[in-house]
Amino acid sequence: MRSLPADQVRWFTAVSFQQDISMDWFIRQIGCLDATAGDALRELGYINRSNVSDAADILSRLSISEPCYLILDNFQLVGDNWPMPLLQAIADRPRDGLHVVLISQNFKKLRAAFESSSGVTRLNSRDFLLGKKDILCYAQQLGLSLSRQQLDTVHRNTEGWAVAVALYLRNLKDNPDKLPEFHDVDGLLYEFFWRKISCEDQKMLLRVTVFDCIREEQLSELAPGQETALKNLLVRTPLMHQDLRTGASYPHELLRHFLLDMLGTMLPEFRYQVYEVSGEVYRRTGYNKKAVECFSGRAMMSSCSPAN
Repeated sequence: MRSLPADQVRWFTAVSFQQDISMDWFIRQIGCLDATAGDALRELGYINRSNVSDAADILSRLSISEPCYLILDNFQLVGDNWPMPLLQAIADRPRDGLHVVLISQNFKKLRAAFESSSGVTRLNSRDFLLGKKDILCYAQQLGLSLSRQQLDTVHRNTEGWAVAVALYLRNLKDNPDKLPEFHDVDGLLYEFFWRKISCEDQKMLLRVTVFDCIREEQLSELAPGQETALKNLLVRTPLMHQDLRTGASYPHELLRHFLLDMLGTMLPEFRYQVYEVSGEVYRRTGYNKKAVECFSGRAMMSSCSPAN
Protein backbone atom coordinates (compact mmCIF):
# COMPACT_ATOMS: atom_id res chain seq x y z
CA MET A 1 0.00 0.00 0.00
CA ARG A 2 2.89 2.38 0.68
CA SER A 3 3.92 2.21 -2.97
CA LEU A 4 0.46 3.33 -4.16
CA PRO A 5 -0.55 6.96 -4.69
CA ALA A 6 -1.89 8.37 -1.43
CA ASP A 7 -5.26 9.28 -2.93
CA GLN A 8 -5.90 5.63 -3.80
CA VAL A 9 -5.67 4.36 -0.22
CA ARG A 10 -8.20 5.40 2.43
CA TRP A 11 -7.83 3.95 5.91
CA PHE A 12 -10.25 3.69 8.84
CA THR A 13 -9.10 2.34 12.21
CA ALA A 14 -11.86 1.35 14.65
CA VAL A 15 -11.28 2.20 18.31
CA SER A 16 -13.13 0.47 21.14
CA PHE A 17 -13.92 3.55 23.25
CA GLN A 18 -15.28 5.67 20.40
CA GLN A 19 -18.74 5.61 18.87
CA ASP A 20 -18.75 3.44 15.75
CA ILE A 21 -18.74 5.63 12.65
CA SER A 22 -17.32 3.00 10.29
CA MET A 23 -20.51 2.75 8.23
CA ASP A 24 -20.75 6.53 7.90
CA TRP A 25 -17.09 6.62 6.87
CA PHE A 26 -17.68 3.89 4.27
CA ILE A 27 -20.70 5.68 2.77
CA ARG A 28 -18.75 8.95 2.68
CA GLN A 29 -15.94 7.25 0.73
CA ILE A 30 -18.46 5.76 -1.71
CA GLY A 31 -19.88 9.26 -2.18
CA CYS A 32 -16.41 10.56 -3.06
CA LEU A 33 -16.09 7.84 -5.71
CA ASP A 34 -19.66 8.06 -7.04
CA ALA A 35 -21.76 11.01 -5.88
CA THR A 36 -25.03 9.46 -7.08
CA ALA A 37 -24.45 6.23 -5.18
CA GLY A 38 -23.36 8.14 -2.10
CA ASP A 39 -26.48 10.31 -2.13
CA ALA A 40 -28.68 7.22 -2.58
CA LEU A 41 -27.07 5.50 0.41
CA ARG A 42 -27.39 8.59 2.59
CA GLU A 43 -31.07 8.95 1.71
CA LEU A 44 -31.68 5.50 3.17
CA GLY A 45 -30.63 6.74 6.60
CA TYR A 46 -29.39 4.25 9.18
CA ILE A 47 -28.75 0.92 7.47
CA ASN A 48 -30.87 -1.82 9.09
CA ARG A 49 -32.95 -4.84 8.14
CA SER A 50 -35.68 -2.70 6.59
CA ASN A 51 -33.44 -1.04 4.01
CA VAL A 52 -30.32 -3.18 3.77
CA SER A 53 -31.52 -4.82 0.55
CA ASP A 54 -31.81 -1.37 -1.05
CA ALA A 55 -28.29 -0.52 0.12
CA ALA A 56 -27.03 -3.84 -1.28
CA ASP A 57 -28.63 -3.07 -4.66
CA ILE A 58 -26.92 0.34 -4.77
CA LEU A 59 -23.52 -1.22 -4.07
CA SER A 60 -24.05 -4.01 -6.60
CA ARG A 61 -24.76 -1.44 -9.35
CA LEU A 62 -21.78 0.70 -8.40
CA SER A 63 -18.95 0.79 -10.96
CA ILE A 64 -15.53 2.22 -10.09
CA SER A 65 -12.98 2.40 -12.87
CA GLU A 66 -9.99 3.95 -11.07
CA PRO A 67 -8.14 1.92 -8.40
CA CYS A 68 -9.19 2.68 -4.83
CA TYR A 69 -8.57 0.74 -1.61
CA LEU A 70 -10.93 1.23 1.34
CA ILE A 71 -9.32 -0.33 4.42
CA LEU A 72 -11.15 -0.95 7.70
CA ASP A 73 -8.77 -1.97 10.47
CA ASN A 74 -9.78 -3.49 13.83
CA PHE A 75 -12.98 -4.67 12.13
CA GLN A 76 -13.65 -7.05 15.05
CA LEU A 77 -14.71 -3.97 17.06
CA VAL A 78 -17.41 -2.87 14.61
CA GLY A 79 -18.35 -5.96 12.58
CA ASP A 80 -21.56 -6.57 14.57
CA ASN A 81 -22.87 -3.24 13.24
CA TRP A 82 -22.49 -4.30 9.60
CA PRO A 83 -25.53 -6.24 8.26
CA MET A 84 -24.66 -9.53 6.58
CA PRO A 85 -26.49 -8.72 3.28
CA LEU A 86 -24.46 -5.52 2.93
CA LEU A 87 -21.16 -7.36 3.30
CA GLN A 88 -22.42 -10.06 0.95
CA ALA A 89 -23.19 -7.38 -1.66
CA ILE A 90 -19.68 -5.95 -1.30
CA ALA A 91 -18.18 -9.43 -1.66
CA ASP A 92 -20.27 -10.28 -4.73
CA ARG A 93 -19.63 -7.05 -6.65
CA PRO A 94 -18.18 -7.38 -10.16
CA ARG A 95 -14.44 -6.84 -10.04
CA ASP A 96 -13.45 -3.27 -10.84
CA GLY A 97 -11.25 -0.58 -9.32
CA LEU A 98 -12.81 -0.71 -5.85
CA HIS A 99 -11.09 -2.95 -3.30
CA VAL A 100 -12.50 -3.24 0.23
CA VAL A 101 -9.98 -4.58 2.74
CA LEU A 102 -11.16 -5.75 6.17
CA ILE A 103 -8.53 -6.43 8.83
CA SER A 104 -9.86 -8.29 11.85
CA GLN A 105 -8.81 -10.61 14.65
CA ASN A 106 -11.96 -12.62 13.89
CA PHE A 107 -15.08 -12.36 11.74
CA LYS A 108 -17.48 -14.52 13.80
CA LYS A 109 -20.82 -14.90 12.01
CA LEU A 110 -19.68 -12.65 9.17
CA ARG A 111 -17.24 -15.30 8.00
CA ALA A 112 -20.07 -16.89 5.98
CA ALA A 113 -20.30 -13.81 3.78
CA PHE A 114 -16.72 -14.28 2.65
CA GLU A 115 -16.49 -18.06 2.46
CA SER A 116 -19.43 -18.28 0.05
CA SER A 117 -18.10 -15.73 -2.43
CA SER A 118 -15.56 -16.32 -5.17
CA GLY A 119 -14.73 -12.61 -5.33
CA VAL A 120 -13.02 -12.54 -1.94
CA THR A 121 -9.35 -13.10 -1.21
CA ARG A 122 -8.84 -14.39 2.33
CA LEU A 123 -5.59 -14.30 4.25
CA ASN A 124 -5.43 -15.77 7.74
CA SER A 125 -2.67 -15.43 10.29
CA ARG A 126 -0.85 -18.54 9.04
CA ASP A 127 -0.57 -17.02 5.57
CA PHE A 128 1.64 -14.33 7.03
CA LEU A 129 4.24 -16.70 8.50
CA LEU A 130 7.72 -16.14 7.11
CA GLY A 131 9.74 -19.09 5.86
CA LYS A 132 13.51 -19.24 6.11
CA LYS A 133 13.92 -17.72 2.66
CA ASP A 134 11.60 -14.86 3.65
CA ILE A 135 13.59 -14.24 6.84
CA LEU A 136 16.83 -14.26 4.86
CA CYS A 137 15.46 -11.68 2.38
CA TYR A 138 14.12 -9.56 5.23
CA ALA A 139 17.52 -9.62 6.95
CA GLN A 140 19.23 -8.59 3.71
CA GLN A 141 16.88 -5.60 3.45
CA LEU A 142 18.11 -4.58 6.91
CA GLY A 143 21.73 -4.99 5.85
CA LEU A 144 22.21 -8.27 7.74
CA SER A 145 23.93 -11.32 6.32
CA LEU A 146 22.73 -14.32 8.35
CA SER A 147 24.70 -17.52 8.76
CA ARG A 148 22.86 -20.82 8.52
CA GLN A 149 23.01 -21.15 12.32
CA GLN A 150 21.63 -17.64 12.84
CA LEU A 151 18.84 -18.25 10.33
CA ASP A 152 17.88 -21.52 12.03
CA THR A 153 17.88 -19.83 15.45
CA VAL A 154 15.71 -16.91 14.31
CA HIS A 155 13.23 -19.24 12.61
CA ARG A 156 13.09 -21.60 15.60
CA ASN A 157 12.53 -18.83 18.12
CA THR A 158 9.96 -16.90 16.10
CA GLU A 159 8.19 -19.71 14.18
CA GLY A 160 8.04 -17.23 11.31
CA TRP A 161 5.73 -14.71 12.97
CA ALA A 162 6.55 -11.38 11.31
CA VAL A 163 6.35 -9.31 14.50
CA ALA A 164 8.73 -11.64 16.32
CA VAL A 165 11.10 -11.81 13.35
CA ALA A 166 11.21 -8.02 13.16
CA LEU A 167 12.06 -7.75 16.86
CA TYR A 168 14.68 -10.47 16.62
CA LEU A 169 16.43 -9.00 13.57
CA ARG A 170 16.29 -5.52 15.04
CA ASN A 171 18.16 -6.77 18.09
CA LEU A 172 20.56 -8.86 16.01
CA LYS A 173 21.51 -5.77 14.04
CA ASP A 174 22.50 -4.02 17.27
CA ASN A 175 24.02 -7.12 18.90
CA PRO A 176 25.34 -9.40 16.13
CA ASP A 177 26.94 -11.84 18.58
CA LYS A 178 23.83 -12.45 20.67
CA LEU A 179 21.26 -15.10 19.75
CA PRO A 180 19.07 -15.52 22.86
CA GLU A 181 16.42 -18.22 22.99
CA PHE A 182 12.84 -16.96 23.34
CA HIS A 183 9.55 -18.57 22.50
CA ASP A 184 6.98 -15.79 22.96
CA VAL A 185 6.60 -12.15 21.91
CA ASP A 186 6.48 -10.94 25.54
CA GLY A 187 9.96 -12.33 26.08
CA LEU A 188 11.22 -10.71 22.90
CA LEU A 189 9.69 -7.35 23.82
CA TYR A 190 11.19 -7.49 27.28
CA GLU A 191 14.67 -8.47 26.15
CA PHE A 192 14.91 -6.40 22.98
CA PHE A 193 13.03 -3.27 24.00
CA TRP A 194 11.80 -2.95 27.58
CA ARG A 195 14.98 -3.58 29.51
CA LYS A 196 16.92 -1.26 27.18
CA ILE A 197 14.91 1.88 27.94
CA SER A 198 15.29 3.87 31.14
CA CYS A 199 13.02 3.50 34.17
CA GLU A 200 11.69 6.98 33.44
CA ASP A 201 10.74 5.97 29.89
CA GLN A 202 9.17 2.76 31.17
CA LYS A 203 6.94 4.68 33.56
CA MET A 204 6.07 7.23 30.90
CA LEU A 205 5.01 4.50 28.47
CA LEU A 206 2.96 2.72 31.14
CA ARG A 207 0.85 5.87 31.53
CA VAL A 208 -0.77 5.11 28.15
CA THR A 209 -1.32 1.40 28.88
CA VAL A 210 -5.13 1.45 29.02
CA PHE A 211 -5.56 3.31 25.71
CA ASP A 212 -5.94 1.60 22.34
CA CYS A 213 -5.64 5.02 20.67
CA ILE A 214 -3.33 7.72 22.05
CA ARG A 215 -4.15 11.14 20.66
CA GLU A 216 -1.68 13.99 20.60
CA GLU A 217 -3.96 16.30 22.59
CA GLN A 218 -4.03 13.74 25.46
CA LEU A 219 -0.26 13.78 26.01
CA SER A 220 -0.28 16.88 28.21
CA GLU A 221 -2.70 15.18 30.62
CA LEU A 222 -1.00 11.80 30.60
CA ALA A 223 2.54 13.15 31.01
CA PRO A 224 2.47 16.85 32.03
CA GLY A 225 5.64 18.65 30.97
CA GLN A 226 6.89 15.58 29.11
CA GLU A 227 4.69 15.74 26.02
CA THR A 228 7.57 15.87 23.53
CA ALA A 229 9.47 13.08 25.27
CA LEU A 230 6.39 10.84 25.33
CA LYS A 231 5.62 11.57 21.68
CA ASN A 232 9.18 10.63 20.68
CA LEU A 233 8.98 7.50 22.84
CA LEU A 234 5.76 6.38 21.14
CA VAL A 235 7.40 6.79 17.73
CA ARG A 236 10.29 4.48 18.59
CA THR A 237 8.20 1.90 20.45
CA PRO A 238 7.83 -1.37 18.49
CA LEU A 239 4.31 -2.54 17.55
CA MET A 240 3.04 1.05 17.72
CA HIS A 241 1.29 2.26 14.56
CA GLN A 242 1.62 5.99 13.88
CA ASP A 243 -1.09 7.83 11.95
CA LEU A 244 0.92 10.67 10.45
CA ARG A 245 -2.22 12.47 9.29
CA THR A 246 -3.88 12.76 12.72
CA GLY A 247 -0.86 12.35 14.99
CA ALA A 248 -2.52 9.44 16.81
CA SER A 249 -0.68 6.31 17.97
CA TYR A 250 -2.28 2.86 17.92
CA PRO A 251 -0.58 0.15 20.03
CA HIS A 252 -0.86 -3.41 18.72
CA GLU A 253 -2.80 -5.75 21.00
CA LEU A 254 0.42 -7.70 21.63
CA LEU A 255 2.05 -4.52 22.91
CA ARG A 256 -0.97 -3.56 25.05
CA HIS A 257 -0.99 -7.04 26.63
CA PHE A 258 2.72 -6.72 27.40
CA LEU A 259 2.35 -3.23 28.89
CA LEU A 260 -0.54 -4.34 31.09
CA ASP A 261 1.66 -7.13 32.43
CA MET A 262 4.46 -4.63 33.10
CA LEU A 263 2.01 -2.26 34.81
CA GLY A 264 1.07 -5.12 37.12
CA THR A 265 4.67 -5.29 38.35
CA MET A 266 4.75 -1.63 39.43
CA LEU A 267 4.08 -0.32 42.93
CA PRO A 268 0.37 0.07 43.84
CA GLU A 269 0.70 3.85 44.16
CA PHE A 270 1.89 4.17 40.57
CA ARG A 271 -0.78 1.83 39.19
CA TYR A 272 -3.46 3.75 41.12
CA GLN A 273 -2.25 7.01 39.56
CA VAL A 274 -2.27 5.53 36.03
CA TYR A 275 -5.89 4.38 36.38
CA GLU A 276 -6.90 7.66 38.04
CA VAL A 277 -5.45 9.89 35.30
CA SER A 278 -6.66 7.61 32.48
CA GLY A 279 -10.16 7.57 33.94
CA GLU A 280 -10.22 11.36 34.08
CA VAL A 281 -9.11 11.61 30.44
CA TYR A 282 -11.87 9.22 29.36
CA ARG A 283 -14.46 11.02 31.51
CA ARG A 284 -13.56 14.46 30.20
CA THR A 285 -13.81 13.30 26.58
CA GLY A 286 -17.19 11.62 27.15
CA TYR A 287 -16.17 7.96 27.08
CA ASN A 288 -17.91 7.12 30.33
CA LYS A 289 -17.81 3.34 29.98
CA LYS A 290 -14.01 3.34 29.71
CA ALA A 291 -13.80 5.89 32.52
CA VAL A 292 -15.82 3.60 34.80
CA GLU A 293 -13.52 0.68 33.92
CA CYS A 294 -10.49 2.74 34.95
CA PHE A 295 -12.09 4.00 38.15
CA SER A 296 -13.22 0.45 38.96
CA GLY A 297 -9.65 -0.76 38.60
CA ARG A 298 -8.51 2.05 40.87
CA ALA A 299 -11.20 1.27 43.44
CA MET A 300 -10.29 -2.43 43.40
CA MET A 301 -6.67 -1.55 44.15
CA SER A 302 -7.78 0.66 47.05
CA SER A 303 -9.93 -2.11 48.55
CA CYS A 304 -6.98 -4.52 48.31
CA SER A 305 -4.53 -2.11 49.91
CA PRO A 306 -3.23 -3.15 53.39
CA ALA A 307 -4.00 0.39 54.60
CA ASN A 308 -7.69 -0.29 54.04
